[in-house]
Amino acid sequence: MTKLIIRYRHLVILLSIVIGLVSLFMLPGMETDPDIRNYVPSDMESRINTDIIENEFGLQDIIFIVFEDSCILTPSNLKRIRNTDRQLEGLKSIDNTISLFNTRRIYGEQGMMIVDPAVSRLPVSSHDIEVLKSQLSDNPLAMGTVISKDFKMSAIAATISKEKDENIILAEIDSVLNANPGSAEVYRGGMPYIREAIMKDVKRDGLILVPLALIIMLGFLWLAFREWRGMVLPFVVVVLSIVFAMSLAPALGWKLSILSLIVPIMLIAVANDYGIHMIAKYQELVSGNHTDSNESIVVTLVRKLRLPVIFTGLTTIAGILGLLTHAIIPARHVGILASAGVALAVLLTLFFLPSWLSLLPKSKTVVGGNKLSGSLLDRILIRLSHIVTYRPRRVMIISSIITAVFAIGILLIRADGNQENFFPAKHPVKNASIIINKHFGGSQSISVMTEGDIKDPELLKTLDSWASELEGMEGVGDSYSIATVLLEMTKALFDENEDGYNRIPESREAVAQILEIYNMSGDPEDFDRLVDFGYTKAHLMIRFEDPSTKSLNNVLNKINYMAERDKIDITIGGYAYIMHQFSDKIVSGQISSLIFAIIIVLILLTIIFRSVKGGMISTIPILASVVFLLGFMGFTGISLNPATALLSSIMIGVGVDYTIHFLWRYKSELVFNDHRQAVIKTLTTTGRGIVYNALSVMVGFSVLMFSGFTSIRFFGYLILISIGVCLISALFVIPSIILVFKPSFLEYNTKINKHSRRKYMKKIIILTLLIILPLFIMGQGTAEEIMDKSRDVMKVESFEAVASLKIIDSKGRIRERSNITASKSFNDGTEKRLIRFLSPADVKGTTMLIYDYEKGQDDMWIYLPALKRKRRIVSSEKNKSFMGSEFTNADMSSPPTEDFYHRIINENGNIYTIESKPVNREKEDEYGYSIKISVLDKNNYLIKKMDFYDSFNELFKTITIDKFEKVSDNHFIISHMMAENLSNGRSSEIIMSEIHTGTRLRDEIFNISNLGR
Repeated sequence: MTKLIIRYRHLVILLSIVIGLVSLFMLPGMETDPDIRNYVPSDMESRINTDIIENEFGLQDIIFIVFEDSCILTPSNLKRIRNTDRQLEGLKSIDNTISLFNTRRIYGEQGMMIVDPAVSRLPVSSHDIEVLKSQLSDNPLAMGTVISKDFKMSAIAATISKEKDENIILAEIDSVLNANPGSAEVYRGGMPYIREAIMKDVKRDGLILVPLALIIMLGFLWLAFREWRGMVLPFVVVVLSIVFAMSLAPALGWKLSILSLIVPIMLIAVANDYGIHMIAKYQELVSGNHTDSNESIVVTLVRKLRLPVIFTGLTTIAGILGLLTHAIIPARHVGILASAGVALAVLLTLFFLPSWLSLLPKSKTVVGGNKLSGSLLDRILIRLSHIVTYRPRRVMIISSIITAVFAIGILLIRADGNQENFFPAKHPVKNASIIINKHFGGSQSISVMTEGDIKDPELLKTLDSWASELEGMEGVGDSYSIATVLLEMTKALFDENEDGYNRIPESREAVAQILEIYNMSGDPEDFDRLVDFGYTKAHLMIRFEDPSTKSLNNVLNKINYMAERDKIDITIGGYAYIMHQFSDKIVSGQISSLIFAIIIVLILLTIIFRSVKGGMISTIPILASVVFLLGFMGFTGISLNPATALLSSIMIGVGVDYTIHFLWRYKSELVFNDHRQAVIKTLTTTGRGIVYNALSVMVGFSVLMFSGFTSIRFFGYLILISIGVCLISALFVIPSIILVFKPSFLEYNTKINKHSRRKYMKKIIILTLLIILPLFIMGQGTAEEIMDKSRDVMKVESFEAVASLKIIDSKGRIRERSNITASKSFNDGTEKRLIRFLSPADVKGTTMLIYDYEKGQDDMWIYLPALKRKRRIVSSEKNKSFMGSEFTNADMSSPPTEDFYHRIINENGNIYTIESKPVNREKEDEYGYSIKISVLDKNNYLIKKMDFYDSFNELFKTITIDKFEKVSDNHFIISHMMAENLSNGRSSEIIMSEIHTGTRLRDEIFNISNLGR
């Protein structure tokens, strides 16, 4: 291989440049996704429940605009707030707003309930301001919601629409604010603004930190090698690896997250290592060698280092790929992108770097020999070698004690998924969050949806008691439900000395009449976020002034306890709940990725050193380093967040390199020296490269300490500590272990000749690749097979059934249609299905015939009795409505697998989530969508849900299949499915009943010629 590199070096260089250019052209397609709900699996309970609640009561994401002045109730301030509120309400992108001017003041006057805005007119005097303060103080719907208790701040809370890009909406809001200047300070907060800040800061960090890291790396390489080839060649390898890795994100349809910042910095730090070892070894070979040509030295260089580079690369990839088991989706993406970058860096180091090196004149740099003790580093390594060789047992005992102490700290670790804590204290978004949490109940909430007769007094009393119990808990800002508003209504209708004052009425009729009275003066839509149109679902919102993991956990436990105590079924959702489960996923992901990485690295090390004992010994310093790191986090109070949760896998992947390089060199030195001399020789030669390696990693990661995100900064601090610990373990702990135990796997086996060793090394590489490659695909190649199995389980030999089709418009009005369905499977794999409508009268007799082929494009025909004509449904009509419903004609059959590109985008628990894209534009037009996301049950391959996206990649329709009729061990019939069109608010439902299977249906029934009979 080494001589081939020299022979084809120009081709190698050209191919490397082409890879870089192609990757570079893909980079402009990168996008950022700051939404934390997309960081977690789509089937996570909190995310599913939040979607359900939002479909009923609107988005839970609220924008807060806070105005602050010495007195916010002055005429000029109130006029500014009113104008801003009105202009925001006028934006099509804003669903509704809550402010002093539309929050209700419910009060009684002459025995009648009066509903006015909290501020109905602007004050003109100081007396008016004092009266207004008194009214607001007595209005719990306004106090702490849109006005602070000290009357220095007022807030406008706005709910944004799903129909428009969030960034455009925020820009429109900023335009409104700029058009209404004033003396009051303005703060912008809420999750949408947090997401905007994340997007901006991700771009800022990318534009500043990556170039800064590259500049620092260049300086470090120059100081390390003192020649331009030692600086430029590793630098080019790193840049090509970064460009290639980051280009995979748009190529795979992924969006960048806050964690994506780590990928280029990681590659600057890690991909640089292999080049450093190559240049260090090259300088060692050149030094004092006046006879061999430069090409000959390069051949020797590759021959000596190819296996260590390959093995360290594979173990690094294996460690990083431990992130694939992580529950956090961006962490998986980091694992794939970083591993791909490292893989390319290894290839470039073994091919591109030697190719360039062989074209250059021979280096004149002198290292090693008698000059070894000349530099500070060399003197340190010599001193270190004496300490280790003379006191190995003492080193082991001290290391064990330190590890045991820090193991206690692991028990103190806490998780934090709160996005507000991504930012430093002085960040505008963080400052706004503090104000909102302290004065306006909090920007993050948990939503509890109950179902039943919401006008039932007992249920309303329960909601009221829940709110009272929750508001007394630590971290809770306020709680709000229809019961809260109803109590305010009773205060307006009854005097304080009357029984009905501030009490839930005792009868349902009384509740209904009070609500009707409210409607006479107020707006029924005031309650849209609290109760549904039919009063069958209610929404209890709990907002947090301190959304810490502890507070969220206590509140969730309390909610579940109250629901069980009061025997009420509930659905819990909300952004705070998502972040709570997100924190849990951080912990579980940390554990799973850590275990996975350790096991894979242990297997690879066992293969590399041909010894289980060797694998176990090699992982000891890595395990000790992980324990030290996690213990350090526990003792110092640094939480596990999305960034720090990646540390252990990255540390294992990077830190194991030092152990491999040390043991590999030690094994070769042991051939000519005793154990003590072999350790000294290894530390004073390869030790130099290991130190440079570790320092380059630390220098590369150090720029993260200047990130705009607190979590990324902590990641930067901790990675420096962790790599430092790994370095110490490799230079102290590993030599001590081998000197004490003298493991036999490091002994040179003279019985193995050169040919057999080469053959064995090939086996090692093949075996390690067999372990690593499946990690890259993680089932990706099985997507087509899964979809084929899904088609197969829906094929039934024959059946007949009565079906009902309900078509529901945006106002909830229903049209029903019924039909008889007959289906039969034929010997050639074709399933033929006949659908004949029975009602209503205008569609009675309409018949559809579908030929669902095992392979190839399906055929469809329809018979129209009014015209006495049958016609074939061509491809261009398959995306049209099926009998006026939200189902299309194409939805009535299973599309051929070959019409789509399929890939698994999530695999969690018993669920497959598969993305299907039409193979070309024609197929996209034919089916009427650009992407379909299918959720399948792993146990039976049944599709439970399908999301359809239009040509702008926006979700426009969802089909949910929640009931199946099992007709045999492996075959099913859909008995209930629902289609919801998100663009027009309409939905359709198909219900199958009276299902009979195994019926003997004559083949003639499915002939086209008999379609109208």
